[in-house]
Amino acid sequence: MHTWGAARHDTVNTAVMPSNLPFAAGTGVNQFFSFLLFPPTPIAMDDAELLANFVTMGQLLEFRSLQFMAAFIDANPVIFANTGWVHPGQLRSFLASKSLGCFRIRIRAKIRAQFLPQLVPQLDPNLSSWGTISVKTEVPDASCVKPERSIILLPPRLRQPAVPFRTRNLVEGGTDIIEILSSDDEMEVETSPRATLASSDPPEPFSGPSAPASSSPAAFDSSDPPQHLELSDDEPEGSAPMALSETEWYNPDIISRVIIGPAEINRQNKVRRVEYLTEIPSYFPVFREPTAIVIDMRHEKFNFYDTDGNQESWSTSSGGGDHHPTFLLFNGTKVKCRRARHTCNGYYRCSELDPSLVNVTRFEIDTSTRAKVISAEVVTRLAEGDTPEKLVAAFHRVVMSRKCKARDHIGAPCDGHPKMIRRINGSLRKAHFIGCSSWSRTWRGHPADSIPDNIDETLLGELMSPQGAFASGSTTAECSRIGSSRVGERQPFCVRPRSNAPSPLQNLHDNICSPGFFPAHACVTFNPAKPHTHPMGPMIKITLDVKEAYRKCVRAAGVLGTTVQRVDDAPTTLLLLNGQSPAMYHPSLHRKRLKQGLIRDEKLKISPEGLGVAAIYARHVRDLKLPPEERYIQSVITTPDGRVLIITMVPYLANLVHVARTVQVDTTFGRTVVLTLGRIYTDGADHPHYKCLFDELQKVISRLTGKNLRFKRFSRGGNLVTMGVDREAAQVQGACDSFLPTNEPEYSGIITTEPDEFALFFEKPNLPQRPTETHIDVIDTIDNGLL
Repeated sequence: MHTWGAARHDTVNTAVMPSNLPFAAGTGVNQFFSFLLFPPTPIAMDDAELLANFVTMGQLLEFRSLQFMAAFIDANPVIFANTGWVHPGQLRSFLASKSLGCFRIRIRAKIRAQFLPQLVPQLDPNLSSWGTISVKTEVPDASCVKPERSIILLPPRLRQPAVPFRTRNLVEGGTDIIEILSSDDEMEVETSPRATLASSDPPEPFSGPSAPASSSPAAFDSSDPPQHLELSDDEPEGSAPMALSETEWYNPDIISRVIIGPAEINRQNKVRRVEYLTEIPSYFPVFREPTAIVIDMRHEKFNFYDTDGNQESWSTSSGGGDHHPTFLLFNGTKVKCRRARHTCNGYYRCSELDPSLVNVTRFEIDTSTRAKVISAEVVTRLAEGDTPEKLVAAFHRVVMSRKCKARDHIGAPCDGHPKMIRRINGSLRKAHFIGCSSWSRTWRGHPADSIPDNIDETLLGELMSPQGAFASGSTTAECSRIGSSRVGERQPFCVRPRSNAPSPLQNLHDNICSPGFFPAHACVTFNPAKPHTHPMGPMIKITLDVKEAYRKCVRAAGVLGTTVQRVDDAPTTLLLLNGQSPAMYHPSLHRKRLKQGLIRDEKLKISPEGLGVAAIYARHVRDLKLPPEERYIQSVITTPDGRVLIITMVPYLANLVHVARTVQVDTTFGRTVVLTLGRIYTDGADHPHYKCLFDELQKVISRLTGKNLRFKRFSRGGNLVTMGVDREAAQVQGACDSFLPTNEPEYSGIITTEPDEFALFFEKPNLPQRPTETHIDVIDTIDNGLL
């Protein structure tokens, strides 16, 4: 139930400033200072230099304690023997939170003369790094005249002034502001009201709880409203601190901080806890008390739109059609959100499942319930086949899942089903075989399977009878089948072997979750009164980092024409995934359908027109702009009956057809030769369509080579002796109709015009090809996966 958003970071640009001081220390005057300071930062260093020369051991230990639980550190000391566990990006964020960073200091006070030398030390010509000070001088007698601003330089580090003063921290327009207040005017400064406990913009990065907002208009120099306030040095005691959360996410990359205390999301939704995350978890727990989850999505990797919404486990939409309403979140700031109320789809289970495996109440991400289901699955699989009834049940399930692929004389598919047929002469082993119910002596194209020796024919006959059960009433072991909600009713019966009729799958209870609001920083809330009532499924939700890792594997293996198997078996995949297979790298990559989707996304980046005929035609139009010798798609035509023909061929290979003795036309995908001359994609297989196919093939060969495709038996100067075909009548008849006009009767002595008689002179059934033969693939299926 994830919906992503993104927020931009504000950047601050600097310029070369003059080095003269615009004022002199004198008697007390009203001054207003605005300092923009840039202390030394490790951002410009590379990772190795940062760890070797900048980070102390104390900082590294403190960073480790924030990244990992103490129990994990104690249990895995080997991991922390070196710095391989350090994530450079998170370490830089940690170091930035420990330093002042880039901030602005504003002084609003009546400053004494002796204070200025301490606040602004003398310039040292040996210093090479300087900050900037923007100074605005206010004239007491000319308040209606806008004062001029000047710029001075400051060393990067300020010494602690001898005169104590108070500060206030706030943010304006994305810039951190430190306001210095005069101790003489403490009574004149209004006490700022406390802000709300939580903020839609979490601390940067989790540096502390939210901050108070000043109610005094004089506290802001900019017209932009404050977006985020932090606790100042003089914050009253009693503020709710942000602490490391004890929520277990089962993902080492996710670290959550929590603020305990009431917070109001809007008028209808109030929570007692707010958790801040920097990554999107694959699974969300159902908290036992009202909790809001705020996800920091300002990183550029979140700057995309999830088209499918990843809603497989939740019903309803992702809220994209709600016209993006605005809500007042936390501190009263209006943000654009997505609003969606989701319902857990639960799981489907077999009616013979042990009830103790699913009768659970689950709040947290509890893997123990899933472990019980896995253990039951192991027991069930080990028990399969340990009795004659179970062996027969397993064989029966495989046989009944097959479909007959035979077709009658008009091409209609067979609608028969498997049945036991008695052999005419019997057999030393079995008296029956598995055949099709539509089998007859005049229609012999149906499949037939023999019965293995370890299968009892009597028990098999009982299962294949109309009753569909063993006569003795024997039963198989208790089932442990639990199906995913994304499969749903598309698989209405359990796939486990049964000694009786297939057991239907039953749906588990649905669970309603409370509304989730998704602004630029996603905020998710759950109703603690509605926990899940089913065991936890496998950890197969893919993360953004895993998606990007597999996309890199796809690009390295080659995008166009690739498949899941080719990417998984590619040597580059093993290299990119640290020597692991995709399934070992992350459990989500067990899912073939998910990997197909990632491959399809990469293909669509290269071919925005799609992956079907429309994309091929668009590619063909682009290829027409290339020189003829660089084109691969040679022809895309539509036949008179609406079928499509696509011929692809490498131009310099086309000349080889004029030195070959035979050409093999193969529609079975069985390429067993050294050289494939070309490929023809088609969605038809009747007589007229094959004639169009061979006619267009002759035109392409003639255009590429400047020489016609001819057979030695029919034409002068021909080189081909035979053509191998697949014993398909329509293919033979279409080839004869296409090559019949090339016959020269005065040369060949052949005067027939009948295709069946003409075929005897040049066509032969396909046999195992020899290396000297040329090969043409005819792929007789066109779908949306051409690329």
